[in-house]
Amino acid sequence: MPMLTHSGLWYALDEIARRNDLTPSGLARLAGLDSTALNKSKRVTSEGRLRWPSTESVAKILQVTGTSLEMFSALAADHSPRPNPSIVTAAPFITQVFLQEQARQGGPKDIQEMDQWDHIAFPVPHGQFVYILEVSGNTLEPYYSDGDLLAIAPEAPLRRGDRVLFASQDGRIGARKLVRKTLESYEFRGLMPGDNPLIMAEQELLWVHRIVWVSQ
Repeated sequence: MPMLTHSGLWYALDEIARRNDLTPSGLARLAGLDSTALNKSKRVTSEGRLRWPSTESVAKILQVTGTSLEMFSALAADHSPRPNPSIVTAAPFITQVFLQEQARQGGPKDIQEMDQWDHIAFPVPHGQFVYILEVSGNTLEPYYSDGDLLAIAPEAPLRRGDRVLFASQDGRIGARKLVRKTLESYEFRGLMPGDNPLIMAEQELLWVHRIVWVSQ
């Protein structure tokens, strides 16, 4: 059975609404939820984090529409991706503490040179390198908290607006949004509205890597 996904669960709710001649807002009202609870705009936060339907919301929707859990699961599974032989299902896993220690020691600019990897289940296309970082402590707050997992693609090209993780020459690890990169410097902005810009010279940084996925 395929793993249920964010898109699969929302597809199942949309399909239940369609089969009952309802809009997502109408289905939400019928289930006693806020009328905007199922809106497409509510499914991803402004910071790009996936927002999942709550078990309580799903239970209310299934009850008022007479949909069985088996039918709901089948709808969600039908829209979830099947295993792909071109996908590697494990990625290197490290903690922020280890990464910071590497940075303080002037650790390798090529993160793939590090040889102290554990691994964690995560789908990675063949030919791409992605590592999973577990956030430790509060140094990345308010953006990311202790225990959050970040999937980092160090070789992915950086584009304006990308969320990035960087290591400075003095051993600091930071998370920001990329505003601009020139030959001499990087300009970052925080992930929250109103955050001040941060400009760092190229020589101040060990590396800047793109964040491609977040589990919070």
